[in-house]
Amino acid sequence: MKRISQFGRGMFEMLGVLAITGVLLIGGISGYSKAMSVYKLNKWIYQIREMIANAQILYINQKAFGEKVGDNMLDAFISVGIIPQGMLNENKKDMFGNYLSIEISNKKSVVDALRVSYRWFMSANKNAVECCAKLYELANYYDSLWLVAIENDFSYTNCGKSAPLVYVKDQKCQAYNFMAAKTHCKKCEKQKCTMLLLLDNSSF
Repeated sequence: MKRISQFGRGMFEMLGVLAITGVLLIGGISGYSKAMSVYKLNKWIYQIREMIANAQILYINQKAFGEKVGDNMLDAFISVGIIPQGMLNENKKDMFGNYLSIEISNKKSVVDALRVSYRWFMSANKNAVECCAKLYELANYYDSLWLVAIENDFSYTNCGKSAPLVYVKDQKCQAYNFMAAKTHCKKCEKQKCTMLLLLDNSSF
């Protein structure tokens, strides 16, 4: 009877250890997945900031980014090394599957300045929500970003510090607020979003 009791106790102990190990394993996988998501998001925004810095340096003494309004500058930016290596795949999409378009702005009626617009076309998913919120943060980092907004919904727009007052009023720019941006970006989980960044290369 003593041996049976010890055997039974050993089995219960082993089952308890297995259960604890299973919980720890699941928690570890979940934690790793979350850490990788944060890493990818930080790498993504770092690549964007690097791209903006490269464009500012290369075009600092230029009067225009391209020949005419509406030019898609993406291929040109890739060919001269403005787009960081590995930022876009062969289909010109980033690590989250967002498509990037870079065009000369047509906002000359507001202020005559060197401007280019960056557009991220995002499919509806949770990654788009996080990418959207990160892009709104850029208005805090760059005075030269005149506008950060979801192009198909301008109900929440941010402007950089150098954006002319007349432009801020015209676009109804609001002060950046992380919670407001995250709440606004939640709609990108259920609908396609096009994020618009308007850059003034003459102020940074």
